[in-house]
Amino acid sequence: MSTLKVDTLKNGSSGSIDFPQNLKIGGNGVMQGYTSSATEPSSPAAGDYWWDSSNEELYRYVNGEFKKLTVKAPGVFGDRGFAIGAASPTNVIQYWSMTSSGNAADFGDLNFNTQSAPACSDGTYIYALDYVNVNIDYFASATLGNATDFGDQRFGNTKEGCMESDGTIAVQMHGKSNNAVTANIDKFTVGTAGVTAVAFGGTSTVSDRILCASYANTERMVTVGGCTSNYGANYNTCEYITFATESNATDSGDLLVARYSLAGAGTGEGSIGLAAGGYASNASNTIDRKDITTTSNATDHGDLNVTSYYLGGCANGTKAHFFGGYNTNRIEQTDLATAGNGTDFGDLIALKYYVQGTSGAAS
Repeated sequence: MSTLKVDTLKNGSSGSIDFPQNLKIGGNGVMQGYTSSATEPSSPAAGDYWWDSSNEELYRYVNGEFKKLTVKAPGVFGDRGFAIGAASPTNVIQYWSMTSSGNAADFGDLNFNTQSAPACSDGTYIYALDYVNVNIDYFASATLGNATDFGDQRFGNTKEGCMESDGTIAVQMHGKSNNAVTANIDKFTVGTAGVTAVAFGGTSTVSDRILCASYANTERMVTVGGCTSNYGANYNTCEYITFATESNATDSGDLLVARYSLAGAGTGEGSIGLAAGGYASNASNTIDRKDITTTSNATDHGDLNVTSYYLGGCANGTKAHFFGGYNTNRIEQTDLATAGNGTDFGDLIALKYYVQGTSGAAS
């Protein structure tokens, strides 16, 4: 083996030396190229960088292709599951630890009674909507106690729709506002009280949809299933929005079974979303599995032990929980990473349907 040691290279009195063929190690240039363009560079070398100016994304040329460089965002979930509201309606908040089997317990109360109105988590706080008025309540998921006022919805009487958060904003889709079905998409900033929801900047691909479900990771929110406002037809339609880009929703494939009043649970940071239960011609125990990051159709994940609709769902990044519904107070658990049937985890305090679910961090 030869060793070359050089302290200084000079080109006579002019100083620096140019290397027109670049320095190479193992046939690859030591200095990497950089291109900013809307299209992929045509003749890249190993290690070259490409800034995709049309999408504002950075790529590096590795193993014969450009690979997107990403930073994994933290999830917006936690290890406490929450069941919020229920038919009657009620202001009750129930909670349980998602890491060890057991029953739900009382957490506190909302400032209003609610049923079938969306809820979501930013990982620290839980946000719940009033299904009659414009109110938004929130509470810290780590500390037992009652909720406090957070702000206002853009429209009142919002129910039978969906809501998810990426940790920065919460996005509302579908359902009824003031008893009129809406295709509008709304948003509000999470974390600091005193906000009012505003338009997200787009509309749904389905104009007449209620009783749908949703799941999300930190990039996309996917809305699935549901039915028309007169219960005349069920949807298997899936669609998504990107939290960082305000625009119309985009078609994202189909569920295995068209149904309404189903529940969703997503990874929070990964790629898997599950949709369970619901109602078509009768109550369902189907669990659909979908890749949030693609527009492919859902596949079979397994079955719930109990057929149910008007149920809730949540996830902690590893496990998905589905709970309550028209005919059960059971909490069922299934792995997000591996397809399989639900297993018994515990029970809600009482039989609950029209319940909404989410998860949050616990200290």
